[in-house]
Amino acid sequence: MHADLLSMLATSALAMSVAIVVVWLLRATMRRHFGAQACHAMWLIVPIVAVAVLIPVPEHDVMPQWTSVATATVTEAVSARLPPIE
Repeated sequence: MHADLLSMLATSALAMSVAIVVVWLLRATMRRHFGAQACHAMWLIVPIVAVAVLIPVPEHDVMPQWTSVATATVTEAVSARLPPIE
C-alpha cells in the first residue's frame, strides 16, 4: 500500500518536474508569439500532467496483434536476404 502510494507520488513529481522545465523553456517564445495570457495559461499543463500520470492504464496488450505478425514477416524477409553467419 505504502509502496504503491510512494511510487505514484514519485511518478507524479517527476512528470510535474518535466512539465515545469518544458513550460519554463517555452515561456519566452510563447509570450513573444501569443502574448502574456497564453503564457500564463500554459502553466495549466503542470497540474494536468500531474493528474494524467495517475490515470490507470488498461490491462490489455499494449501492442496490437498484427504487430507481431508484421515483425515476424520483416524478420523472415531480412533473414532470407542476408548471407548465413559462419
